[in-house]
Amino acid sequence: MLMPFATVRAGRSPLARIPQYVAQIRLESTVAEAPVDTSVTSAPMPVRYPYFVSRVGLDGMSLPVYTDIRNGGSRWLTQIRKVEGDASAFCRDLFDEFGWGDPYDKSNPYANNLVRVSKNAGPKTVFLRSNVSREIKAWLESRGF
Repeated sequence: MLMPFATVRAGRSPLARIPQYVAQIRLESTVAEAPVDTSVTSAPMPVRYPYFVSRVGLDGMSLPVYTDIRNGGSRWLTQIRKVEGDASAFCRDLFDEFGWGDPYDKSNPYANNLVRVSKNAGPKTVFLRSNVSREIKAWLESRGF
């Protein structure tokens, strides 16, 4: 008659077949103790920017910054989607970061880099005239988005 796997003979432990040094290694805990987080505060974090760029994707880890190639490869656009809040403040901060000046000043030679900002209700989309998607993703991650 077959005995269940968990059945133990009288007087013998299930580890009796395992050498003593292996049993000691296996019984030691390999799980690290959870570090005690002393920086937890009860107050909510203040809003740092008047805009927010939410993440996308199934895992929620991707930033919504895309490159769009048009006119047979002669026109490169960078598209930043899901800009919630003040999109013009987002454009100003972005242009300040890249040293392009004021995006809404017509005398600024870099002002033509800003193609348009969508005017639909809800999250806005910002279109830029160049391929700077990697730089914008790095900038957004450095700002905590």
